[in-house]
Amino acid sequence: MQDVIAPDVRELKVKVDALDKRIDLLDKRIDSLERHINERFAAAKEQSDANMREILGAIKRLELMTENTVLRATADLRERVAVLEAKAA
Repeated sequence: MQDVIAPDVRELKVKVDALDKRIDLLDKRIDSLERHINERFAAAKEQSDANMREILGAIKRLELMTENTVLRATADLRERVAVLEAKAA
């Protein structure tokens, strides 16, 4: 009986060992893919953050330009009002 079963058991052990090796290889490939994906997401996040900082900087510059424009316009209007008040007096 053992002569009949032992070869089958050895064959199954060889097949299980081969499957274990394939599973290990797949695990390594999955780990590599996961690292690659994480690196890509990290790079995309860095680029997104840089873009956001650039956009916020542009908004701040526009706010300052608008504020300066309003201040100049206000100063011009004050001068005109002062001239008109002087003429009216």
